[in-house]
Amino acid sequence: MTWSLDKSSADWSRWHRLTPTEQRKWDSFQNAVSRGSDPQSAASLLGAADYKCLAGDQYQIRLSQKNRATFRVDRGTQTVTVLQVGGHT
Repeated sequence: MTWSLDKSSADWSRWHRLTPTEQRKWDSFQNAVSRGSDPQSAASLLGAADYKCLAGDQYQIRLSQKNRATFRVDRGTQTVTVLQVGGHT
């Protein structure tokens, strides 16, 4: 089984405020997961993404000093469920 990305319930209200660099980082992360990479490996492709567990199964990566992407990681189903892109958690 490979990893997949679920964006169906994500909060996109701050997404339109991403800079081109932040958008490229987000695209790189989501594309890597969609191609089967686990989220930590996908984050490592971004350089200083500061992949970290916030609580339980909730994680985040840094897109910039200002913006983050927050998601849940289900290792059983190998699914990354996006909660929010943009803003700071």
